[in-house]
Amino acid sequence: MPERGSQIGKWLTRVILENNGTLLKHKEVKRIVAEGHEVQYVETADGERYHGKYFISNIHPANTLEMLESDVIRQAYRSRISTLENGNGCLMLNAVLKPGLFPHMNYNFYYHDVDDVWCGHDYSESSWPYNYSMFITPDPKDHRFANSLSILAYMNINELEPWKDTFNTVSNEQPRGADYEAFKIAKAGKLLDVVERRFPVMRQCIQSYSVATPLSFRDYIGTNDGSMYGVLKDCNDPLRTFISARTKLNNLFLTGQNLNLHGILGVTMTALLTCGNYWTWKNSCTR
Repeated sequence: MPERGSQIGKWLTRVILENNGTLLKHKEVKRIVAEGHEVQYVETADGERYHGKYFISNIHPANTLEMLESDVIRQAYRSRISTLENGNGCLMLNAVLKPGLFPHMNYNFYYHDVDDVWCGHDYSESSWPYNYSMFITPDPKDHRFANSLSILAYMNINELEPWKDTFNTVSNEQPRGADYEAFKIAKAGKLLDVVERRFPVMRQCIQSYSVATPLSFRDYIGTNDGSMYGVLKDCNDPLRTFISARTKLNNLFLTGQNLNLHGILGVTMTALLTCGNYWTWKNSCTR
């Protein structure tokens, strides 16, 4: 799955550049400034302002609203969005495998050590993890074997309380400390213990690995509680968590995993819905 996601990103980048688009990396938007019913510009942390005709935000809507300076957005809407419950966070172990050792499986693997598969997030320190999912990437030189894999297990951000005030990304490197690294190693060990119930030689096949926690998700994708997939949906009350791609501002649109469906397929479908909302609005303005 991570490999497929990166491929989509690479191809999307290529299409944008081929159509004379510009990609700006490591630009942290701090303000979205509107006048009347239109956004005028966004301002980054280093004070640069970017003006545009249309603006689309794919971060969590609550974070978008925190940056948005506009009286057009009602306080009731801001309050509803900010109080929506998010889904679970996770610990992710990304491993590079030794060549020719671990056979490639052309499917995802899901492990559950609990009767109710939906209760994996309700764990204690001693029982973690109840379940995990594993995504495997084939070796491009020999598809009989895997060259990397990712293992995900539910994790509550409350476990990261000692490091809640830290922030660490590639563009803003601030290591969280030796105790945090020790925490990740211990968790990775417990996770691999469970994985080896089904794959006994897993550790012998791993060349190296890295670990991401809910803090990593929080810092990189902007969900305040480190949620993997953002807003938690309720099939029994879908309207409560409904978020439209359109806003009260004519040229500000929303997209991303928090609106409709999560995952690679979900955000792709949501992107199409966002474009559809834009064209519907544009055509209604030209009639």
